[in-house]
Amino acid sequence: MESDLNAPTQSLAPKAGWTLVAFGITLGGFGAWGSWTTVPLEALIAPVLIAAGLIMVALIWRGTKPMSQALEYSIMGLATVSAFANQLISILGRSYYSTDSAAFNEAATRILLKGKNPYATSLLPYASQLLKDINGYWTYTLGGGHVSAVSYPAGAFLLEVPLHWLGISHLPADILDLIAATVAIVFMWWVLPRSIRWLAPALLMSFIYLNGFANGGTDALFIPFLMLAVWQWDRFSDTSKSVVLRWSGPVALGIACAIKQSPWFVVPFLVIGVGLEARHYGRRVALTVISYAGVVVATFLAINLPFIIWSASAWFHGIVLPMTDPLIPDGNGIVTLALHGLVPSVRIGYLSVAGVLAEVVLLVAFVCWYRTMKRAWLFVLPLVLFVPGRSLASYLVDFLPVAIVAAVTLRPASDTPVVSLSPRLRQVALGIPALGMVIMVLLAFARPLISMKIVWAASADQGQEMIAIRVALTNDTNTSITPHLMVNTNTAHPNGFWIPAHHQSIVLGPHETKVVTLYPPTWVWAPGRGQFWSIEAFTKTPAGVSTTVPMRWMQGKPPN
Repeated sequence: MESDLNAPTQSLAPKAGWTLVAFGITLGGFGAWGSWTTVPLEALIAPVLIAAGLIMVALIWRGTKPMSQALEYSIMGLATVSAFANQLISILGRSYYSTDSAAFNEAATRILLKGKNPYATSLLPYASQLLKDINGYWTYTLGGGHVSAVSYPAGAFLLEVPLHWLGISHLPADILDLIAATVAIVFMWWVLPRSIRWLAPALLMSFIYLNGFANGGTDALFIPFLMLAVWQWDRFSDTSKSVVLRWSGPVALGIACAIKQSPWFVVPFLVIGVGLEARHYGRRVALTVISYAGVVVATFLAINLPFIIWSASAWFHGIVLPMTDPLIPDGNGIVTLALHGLVPSVRIGYLSVAGVLAEVVLLVAFVCWYRTMKRAWLFVLPLVLFVPGRSLASYLVDFLPVAIVAAVTLRPASDTPVVSLSPRLRQVALGIPALGMVIMVLLAFARPLISMKIVWAASADQGQEMIAIRVALTNDTNTSITPHLMVNTNTAHPNGFWIPAHHQSIVLGPHETKVVTLYPPTWVWAPGRGQFWSIEAFTKTPAGVSTTVPMRWMQGKPPN
């Protein structure tokens, strides 16, 4: 009996993984069940998915033999259909976008199809019609404004043009993101070893990926191309491989970089890695690196060239806008300490420098410990994005499926060291930028910008609506500053800068204290009774944010 129990041990892990996927199909059916008011056909699709998932679970555990490939293909197909259909129905059931980036992509596409330059045209008249309660969706800047122009490379909206040609007019940006995310996961499933292929549909059905990408998460557009770029990237110098395989990598990387700025962080690693692999294959390192980098740059420029010719200054201003007009701090990284009031202030410039040094630290580790880091660096890269002032959740999770593709398709690194430095010198090379990064982070939080104290807050509708606040502000610096204030009630997105009384800008001289009254830019929900809230003051010069100590909201009816 014991031998019978041990016989299927090697197949238990894949079966367990595919069980999660099959059960996810059933859960997808439950989700579809409530969507019949959007698509009545769901009344048929929902029970089919529920039953199919349950049947698949039974087939997975039938007998002790490993699963057949036909069953795996069937589950993958059903999982793809279930996930895609549920998200598509969700899109069809909405009338507005949930992010300004998705709305801007559609607006830029429509402007382009009218023969106008999206980089030289305000997107607000178009994007405002595609967002509901627009104050809660803008990407705000430290100077008190918000992004109103294209702030991505041209690929972000060019890829949407075919959908408009096909007549798809209902939230085409979300539909394109859904298609891109689905393609990425299917590609991941195709390249993974059979024993862990279930991981791809498991990610496909997870909330954080497909749901996020189909609801305004425009990062989905670059992920399929970045996957292709890292897939077997170490074969670029291997002349025994097909030309298509070798050159598709840098072309795909150029396309990814022409969609958003996030893939730019990957470029130094792949360029250096291709050079290191060139030595292994006996190729000329400099020529190989120049060839690879040249294709990346040429592809990027080819996609953006029409807009560079149209107006080089407008195009350049657009793609570097987040750097030239700094965005307000936001996200789940180190900056959270200030955003949630655990420290009084943070200076964004220091965090930006710390982020650059974090990239340098990872690059040094990549070179000096290449054998270890060759497959691991992409898993570590999100920590670089954890440091700067904007570390949105999407920045921290986007690279996981890409990293998995790279890790399972790369060859083991050669035992031959790529650098001749002694262990002590390698540690010093790593320690210097690491120490600099730590110092920059400490300096970012070291000196307060503005000290703030809430004087009072007024509410309406039995404490459910915030209608005014009064706050005392003290400039703790030696220069005049102009703060712009928001109220943080733990909403998913900032709801806009609050308006000072008489619409007068707040200017604080060195070490000056002022008491100001602020009014909301739109209807603002108050926190629940007993919950914490805070006020945030953003400054462009010096770039930073200051917050009050979190306070409990005690207005309104107590909970039952």
